Amino acid sequence: MQEELEELTADDFVLGLFAELTRRHTATVSMREKGFYAAMKASFDRLQELLAASPGQVEMTFRVKLDPLYGDSAVVRNAINAAVQRTFLSFDNPEFVTIRSKLDERQASATIDHLPGKREWYSELADVFLKTRDGMLTG
Repeated sequence: MQEELEELTADDFVLGLFAELTRRHTATVSMREKGFYAAMKASFDRLQELLAASPGQVEMTFRVKLDPLYGDSAVVRNAINAAVQRTFLSFDNPEFVTIRSKLDERQASATIDHLPGKREWYSELADVFLKTRDGMLTG
């Protein structure tokens, strides 16, 4: 009998990434930044690599694809909205494009501990997100 794998959803991906960013004292991120969606896609690509290197850990139930015309992702947007509805994140006024973590460091660590997969995965996702976003902002 095959053991059922724990599912890793888009909501888990976004929540884990933002929880790790919070632990690194990056509590706000703008969706309007030039590299935001590219950084989310790069983090997703890294997650796929991590899962391929650890078969049998979790089953990923989503894909992140960037819209060829607008460069955004409905999957990412919907997962962010779900985290806002669950009060882990909020949107700052007046334009609702700045995402703010509502977690403190302790809550962020506890959140990561309860998400599917390995704790270090979320650290690597944050590394890729920040490196990609910062590279696009300066490049």
